[in-house]
Amino acid sequence: MPLDHLHTQQLLVLVFKYLYYNQLVPSIFHSYFVHNHDIHNYATRTRSDLHIFVPNSSFGKRKIKYKCSVLWNSLPDHLKSLAYCKII
Repeated sequence: MPLDHLHTQQLLVLVFKYLYYNQLVPSIFHSYFVHNHDIHNYATRTRSDLHIFVPNSSFGKRKIKYKCSVLWNSLPDHLKSLAYCKII
């Protein structure tokens, strides 16, 4: 597997563990990501997605918080729900 695909996979694994197995991620990540429904109370289609804090520079777009949120939100909904169903 190419290196950039491995990097992307590991970022998505981090988000998956954060969302569904929070005890498996280091304590520094326990409040790292924020859902859109935690930011505002009104109903939107992206209510259950991770909130993307808009970076001010190109350096900010390389941060883990931004990249993970963009990658997770770009997954199709059926994959996100499938990941949730596998746990239950």
